[in-house]
Amino acid sequence: MSDILTANTLNRVINNSGTRKVLAQTGEVTSQPGEVVTLLTTDANTQYTVNDINLQGIGKDVIIKINDSVVMVGESDEDDLIASGDLFMDVNSTMTATIVGDKPRFDGMHFCNTSGPSATGLEVVTANGIDAKMDDGNYGPRRISARNHVAEDACSTIVDGKIRHYRIWDSVYLAAYSATGQGIKSRGQTQIQFGITAGDGWLWGCNSGSTSTFQRFNPKTLQRTIQHVYNESYLGKGNNQGSYWTYYYDEAAGYGKIFGKVEGGSSTFSVIHLDDAQKDANGYWYCERFSNGSEYIVGSGLTMDNLSVGAYSDGSCITTTRNGTPFLVEIGTDAWTRLNLITGEFVRTTDGSSSSTEYGDNAAEVAPGYIVCFGEQDDRVMTFDLNEFEVDGTTPRTPNRTGNFTGNDHGWSYYYEYSDRSSFTGWLTKALPVTHTTYITGVEYSA
Repeated sequence: MSDILTANTLNRVINNSGTRKVLAQTGEVTSQPGEVVTLLTTDANTQYTVNDINLQGIGKDVIIKINDSVVMVGESDEDDLIASGDLFMDVNSTMTATIVGDKPRFDGMHFCNTSGPSATGLEVVTANGIDAKMDDGNYGPRRISARNHVAEDACSTIVDGKIRHYRIWDSVYLAAYSATGQGIKSRGQTQIQFGITAGDGWLWGCNSGSTSTFQRFNPKTLQRTIQHVYNESYLGKGNNQGSYWTYYYDEAAGYGKIFGKVEGGSSTFSVIHLDDAQKDANGYWYCERFSNGSEYIVGSGLTMDNLSVGAYSDGSCITTTRNGTPFLVEIGTDAWTRLNLITGEFVRTTDGSSSSTEYGDNAAEVAPGYIVCFGEQDDRVMTFDLNEFEVDGTTPRTPNRTGNFTGNDHGWSYYYEYSDRSSFTGWLTKALPVTHTTYITGVEYSA
């Protein structure tokens, strides 16, 4: 344990008799990754010399601070943090622990419309515990097949406890793959056109443009049932220039939603509410639309201006930050946009991809708040960090594009030939809550 006594405080401690005691003790407490937990405080009349810290279950990379100063960091491979020595806490001070815990894991798949010895074809992409700067953990691709795996869209979910990836192509076919890239099941005659997403235990496919029917599939058997909206046509992902068709579970509402936008330059998107309570007498779903100038959260005073990201949309997905904020993000030719799904704040940043023809959806959340988006133009990868705070949980940051790497200049592909009908998808296993106890002893002084 670091000794941070100054000359003045050292004299004060020597000249005052103190009482050795248990300064803090708790039973089992459950905290979320990224949460800042208060361990110990002093008031205007109290000082501590902390002698022993025993934090059970909290040790992995935990960050211990006194006020704004880091005084120790836990080991990555240790569940507990145990330290002894002399650590001084002055008056009006707070000792905190920023929880890190186990790292998140991303299991992804990149389907590409290319074939040949130097083509991407089909790649498995994994990322373990990366943070905003990609300094933490590792990531990497592994090519499974050099054959063409054209994909106009793709999605991922869990089936019988195992990760499954899906792709659609030619407005007819749907296929399922294991996490290691092995084909499991496929079918034709899906009636899906250019969008597929997963949620509520189902796969959901869309028709293109403004329409009222869509498809629901059993993710295990791929059996299809036709679904309808009743009050408003929804907007399905388009083909060339196609935008998004993506599922989101709205915790505040207590049900899932499907967001749909036709193409990059569109100024309107739709939301299908997968809420049984809002169905009509025929069992059809409720749908609403949002356009330029409207509020996503009615009454918030926050309008969405210029929903267009340019002619072509490279990709879109929903990501939830380490702090628990969900964003709908779209990346396109001229700009990228983010919509805070809690507050309704919409931000458009003119930091586009300069892509040309784009049919698939090439974006996926690979870590909390962190997005990777492939692009056809120069076989690029763009990375985005939507987190409001750095990994210490307290230092503010502004969501931004963190990288823009062109062909052979990034590590997210083994080969660098994507073509125009590629899609990127994956399943993010997020860090679990941490159950921990605290036991701190030391000497208390009257200031």
